[in-house]
Amino acid sequence: MFHREKGDRTRRLLTTPSYSTRSTICPGILGASYIYEEKSEFDKAIADYTEVVRLRPQSAKPYRRRAYVYLPKSEFDKAIADFTESIRLDPQYRHTLWPGLCLL
Repeated sequence: MFHREKGDRTRRLLTTPSYSTRSTICPGILGASYIYEEKSEFDKAIADYTEVVRLRPQSAKPYRRRAYVYLPKSEFDKAIADFTESIRLDPQYRHTLWPGLCLL
């Protein structure tokens, strides 16, 4: 069985040279947002995702990621709004939202 230590994702993101090239949606900001999530710095992650939404308002991914960050902050109305917008923008990935919606 594989057990992941807290911080593994952060170390992987920081040490993977090609990470920033894997996403075409504001890769630097998204990478920083993932690191903030890993460190439970939710306000910083939300600020970064909000910036990506501003830069790429037609992309579903930042709405979806920001919605997941709202959940541990108990900001459920905002999470629902972002999940809804993510589904509207890209219905193909609606199945990826069910784990988050089940937490509401």
